[in-house]
Amino acid sequence: MHVHMRKFTSNSNLVLRVTILTDKFGQPKGFAYVESVEVDAVQSALLLNESELHGHQMQVHLTP
Repeated sequence: MHVHMRKFTSNSNLVLRVTILTDKFGQPKGFAYVESVEVDAVQSALLLNESELHGHQMQVHLTP
């Protein structure tokens, strides 16, 4: 996991997986999926919408 993502996932010990999508050259596409087993962790993550990560504004959405 990239060290910058740890800042946003460290609030919960129940993060199952972080998937950072990459292009065919292995470079990040600019988005990731975070899976958690805690409903509270999901709610906390949604509060991070529009916060800044590594100089870029994040958008956090809930997907089914």
